[in-house]
Amino acid sequence: MKLQLLHTVLFSATLFVLASCAKDEAVETVDEPTPKATQLIFTLALGDNVLSRASWENNEEDASADAGNDYDNHIDANSMQVMITVNDTEQPLNNLLYWQDQADKSIYYFQGDVAVTGNADPILSKIEVLANGTSGDDDDDDNISWGDRTFKLSDKEKTGIPMWGVKTFNDITLQKGKLTDLRNDHTIHLLRAMAKIEVSLSDALVGQGYTLDEVKIDKCNQSGYMLPNGYLAATNTETLDTESISRIPVTPNRTSDKDFQELTAGTSYGIYLPDYELGANETALQMTLKLYQNGNEVKINDNLPVVYLQDYNTPNSTPYNVVRNHYYKYVITAVETTVNVNLTLKVTVCPWETRSAEITFN
Repeated sequence: MKLQLLHTVLFSATLFVLASCAKDEAVETVDEPTPKATQLIFTLALGDNVLSRASWENNEEDASADAGNDYDNHIDANSMQVMITVNDTEQPLNNLLYWQDQADKSIYYFQGDVAVTGNADPILSKIEVLANGTSGDDDDDDNISWGDRTFKLSDKEKTGIPMWGVKTFNDITLQKGKLTDLRNDHTIHLLRAMAKIEVSLSDALVGQGYTLDEVKIDKCNQSGYMLPNGYLAATNTETLDTESISRIPVTPNRTSDKDFQELTAGTSYGIYLPDYELGANETALQMTLKLYQNGNEVKINDNLPVVYLQDYNTPNSTPYNVVRNHYYKYVITAVETTVNVNLTLKVTVCPWETRSAEITFN
């Protein structure tokens, strides 16, 4: 599906940024399109606290370098799909276009055409969105329901994280041949189908000559479902329990020793992974580091430093599963070398809220 960009009076292929929430200010009507059919406008957002911006590109070429740098929130315009329920019948929202709010440059609105048949007033009850939802097998996508679609990590590392969201309404009557505005109180929030894990050095350690050269995770899944657990019963994205949204294929194609990608030279590494649930006797996932000070490698008892994907804020250090739409951030804040090498870290895990703790381990 190809999207169009309305920007004042010019249509152009430009990269834009989407903010986490919309304000109630209306855009100037001079910049809105004049409806020629039954249409509606809605606001799209990526959550409250987690990675709150999205980049859009509106052309048929590969994403630019700038888009790639904003992979966390990149959405491929050509794979954007919107389904609406009108008069209890599901249909696609066609001829999608989007534009920028004149009062707040971080807000974007989306508009599309509603197919209306018969004499009955069109009653809208639901909008469902799937972004970056192509599997890579274009010929098969039309024959696979959204709920059954899976993705390969190797494909989505190039095209963007699948994202899904839904909004249910108390029967909104659409005006035939006119535009219905849903922007003020009807924002649709999206959930990412992958989690982000980041390991970095504090500014203080960088100032002391420390650098990171490599980060690996000992195992991960290579595939996942695009839609989260609970999607069938969800009336609104934000009603889902963010701790219980993992959904893993029967054969997730596990792999070992997956490399992180360098985010900032020598100081920060990150990786994007599908859901991963630990088995009954499985220990926490391990991230091994190559850490240097002034060119000299730092080891713990002759071994590479290890960061465990776990909660150090409890006595038993409960291991974490990898849960979609979560951001696991580990910042190394101190390295003690007087007797044994100890690392001090600040750990932040964000679903749609933030929890943080200071931890020390050997």
